[in-house]
Amino acid sequence: MVIKFSMNLVFLHLHLTSPSPHFTFTSLHLHLHFTFTSPSLHLHFTFTSPSLHLHFTFTSPSLHLHFTFTSPSLHLHFTFTSPSLLSHIHLHLTFTSPSPHL
Repeated sequence: MVIKFSMNLVFLHLHLTSPSPHFTFTSLHLHLHFTFTSPSLHLHFTFTSPSLHLHFTFTSPSLHLHFTFTSPSLHLHFTFTSPSLLSHIHLHLTFTSPSPHL
């Protein structure tokens, strides 16, 4: 297991590997990144602010899940795929607000 840690006044970076999991946090940019990978499972999560971008991915041999949210353009993307169920659901929604503050 490898742990890396560095810090200054407004910056915090944490990196953890063993060897697959990966985690990064940056306080200045408010960016959160998490990745976990194993032979049968992959998990990925990303959060970025102030652009308010959220990204989530889950993958296994029988299931794939993907979710994306972006603001202020308020863009939502969702994908669900399950080969074992022979089903695929894809939802894509885009909304643009006339208010620049939303």
